[in-house]
Amino acid sequence: MNTTSKPYSPIQSGSARASAASDTMADAARGAVDAVKSTMGDAFDRGQAAVSNASDAANDMAETANRQMKTLASELEVMARRNPLGTIAGAVVIGFLAGFVARGRT
Repeated sequence: MNTTSKPYSPIQSGSARASAASDTMADAARGAVDAVKSTMGDAFDRGQAAVSNASDAANDMAETANRQMKTLASELEVMARRNPLGTIAGAVVIGFLAGFVARGRT
């Protein structure tokens, strides 16, 4: 019988293999944590950009509405100066209509 035995090597011991496996798992866990951090950072950045864009759009709409209200008010003022009796008659008609609508709801 030709049996050869391998000499004992401390590197091949069970403790060393467990330590190597533990290091491999720790490296994999660190990699997963880094990937999650990166993904969450990207998602946060995209969320901030979306909020910023929505804020800018709302600001633009508010400015546009403000300009339109000023334009409407100035046009009504010009119309009232040109034709004061027509403006008073129109206000009376609108008042009657508003009263009629309000009275019908109660």
